[in-house]
Amino acid sequence: MLLAAGIGVLSAMAAFLFLLLREQRVPIVVDIAAQASAGERVRPAAANGSPSTVRTATPNEIDFETFNFSLARARSYRAIGPVRVRLLRTDRSNSYDVAILVKNKRMKRSRMRPGEPIAIAIPGTHPDTRMVVTRIAKNEIWGYLVMPKKGEAGGKR
Repeated sequence: MLLAAGIGVLSAMAAFLFLLLREQRVPIVVDIAAQASAGERVRPAAANGSPSTVRTATPNEIDFETFNFSLARARSYRAIGPVRVRLLRTDRSNSYDVAILVKNKRMKRSRMRPGEPIAIAIPGTHPDTRMVVTRIAKNEIWGYLVMPKKGEAGGKR
């Protein structure tokens, strides 16, 4: 009887530790703005967890604009550069939902995590426009929007 109780307690502790370690994953935040200004394009993380990059252009060929933002949960959209963004909700599991409005077209992204880039298609600009949230708090997010400057090589299509 004591042996069964001991095994039960040990298995409960093991399950608790497994869930605790699983929830403490730290997202890898890739600074797209710094890599973009260095002329590199971000690829998904390698198997060892470090981000890998591939060279696509020199800094003289494409010049990027960065818009930093702090966004609280609200009923109205807020302008961040050429797009309008609205924070719908944040979650205890370190995720958020956001609605993005670009030229009267709305897109919604759910269960996004910090460091995950959101690709935004803005008509008349380069397709490499990205929004990245770096930090999440209760009903507030912080991050940046990166897009090529207009008039630069590769800035218009």
